Amino acid sequence: MVERDKRSFNKRFEEIGLLEDSQQMWSYLIPIKLIKMSDTKLGDGFFGSVHLAELIQNQKTVCIKQLRVQESMSEEVVMQLSTSIMEEIRRMKNLEHENVMRLEGFTLKDEAKTKIPMMILPYMEAGDLQKYLANEKHKVNFELVVRFALESAQGMDYLSRNSIIHRDLAARNCLLDEGLKLKIADFGLSKHIDNAYENSECYVVQTQHHLPFRWMAPESLKTRTFNIKTDIWSYGILLWEITTRGRHPYGTIKSTEELISYLDNTNRLPKPIRCSPDLYVKMMECWGDLPGDRPSFFSLAVFMRNYLTKVQQNNTSRDQLLLNDDGFDENWLHCYAQLNTFQAEKPFSQKKMLHNLNYEMEPGLTAMDLAKASQMDRSDEFLNESCGEVISTSAYANL
Repeated sequence: MVERDKRSFNKRFEEIGLLEDSQQMWSYLIPIKLIKMSDTKLGDGFFGSVHLAELIQNQKTVCIKQLRVQESMSEEVVMQLSTSIMEEIRRMKNLEHENVMRLEGFTLKDEAKTKIPMMILPYMEAGDLQKYLANEKHKVNFELVVRFALESAQGMDYLSRNSIIHRDLAARNCLLDEGLKLKIADFGLSKHIDNAYENSECYVVQTQHHLPFRWMAPESLKTRTFNIKTDIWSYGILLWEITTRGRHPYGTIKSTEELISYLDNTNRLPKPIRCSPDLYVKMMECWGDLPGDRPSFFSLAVFMRNYLTKVQQNNTSRDQLLLNDDGFDENWLHCYAQLNTFQAEKPFSQKKMLHNLNYEMEPGLTAMDLAKASQMDRSDEFLNESCGEVISTSAYANL
C-alpha cells in the first residue's frame, strides 16, 4: 500500500513539475492506516469538514481537514483540486511562525476518481476565536482583546511576507491553543479551491451563496480581486469581531449587492462601545476606499505591540471586561482628551485625529467626508494646537 501510494505520489508531482520536491514531501506523508479517525466533527463547511483524530504511533491528538468531492465534478476538476491542495501543502510545510497554524503532515484518501490529500493539523484546544469570544462563560478583558489583535497582525504579516493571500481572514479562521495563543488558519487554500470549483457546474449557484462577503473589501465584492490590501480590509473586520465579542458584521445586510451599496455610500461598521478610539481608528484605516491608503500588516503589528504595552501599564483599561451584550457608540468621534492614557508614541495624523475629536456634525456630512481632511498639510501640528477643544466640522468645508 505504501509503495503504491509513493508511486502515485511521485507521478502526481512529476505531472505538476515538482518531482524534485517529492522526496521531501514524502516525509510528511502519514499512511491513513496509522491514523485513528474519530466520529467527532469539529467543523463542517461547504468545501469540507474537520474531524478529530489520533496518530496511532504517538497517541497525539490532531485534526484532519478533508475536502468534499462532489459527484457533479469531472475527473479533471477533481485532479485539479487534488493537485492544488498538494501545492499548498508544499508551501505550508515551510511556514513556521508562532501565530500561524503549522502543518503536522498529510494523508491520502481514496476517492472514486483519485486520491485526495487530507491535511493533518495540530488540535487547538480552545477552538476558534469567534466561538470563544461569543461564549459568555469566558471572561474577555481589554488586554486579551489587544493581544488577539497583535497576534493576528503578526501572523498575517508573516504570511504576507511569504506572498500568501488569505482571502478569508475572519475570527472563525483564527484558532486558539490551550494558552489562548492565536493561530491564523485556513490560509491560501481558498484560492485553489475557488478556482477548482469555478470550473464545475455547481460553482455559480452554490459558491456565490457561501462567499464570506461580509469580510470582503469593496474591490473584491465588485471584481473578485484579492491581494494583501484586501486582506487588510478583512483584518479591520476581524478587529471589529474581536471588540464585539464575535458579533456578525453587517447583521441586517443580506446580500452582496446590498453591502456594496452600503459601502459605496461611505458607511462603515459602527464603533463598539468598549472599543478604544485607538483601535477604531485602526479599523477605519483598514477600511480605506483606496487600497493604497490602507496600512501594512507590519505597521499594524508594530502599532499593536506598542499599544499592548501601554494597556498593560494601565490597570483600569487592562482589566476592563467586554460583555456580549455591549452596544455601539453613536458619538464615536470622542474628545481628544480620552486618548491621553492610550496615545501612540507620536501625535495622530489628521486622518486619525478626526476620529477622536468632539465635533458638531453638519447635516449630510459623513465620517468618510471628514476623512478627506487627511489631505491637509501640517495635520499633526493642527492636532496639537487644538488642545482637545471642540472643533466644528465647518473647518473642513473647503476640503
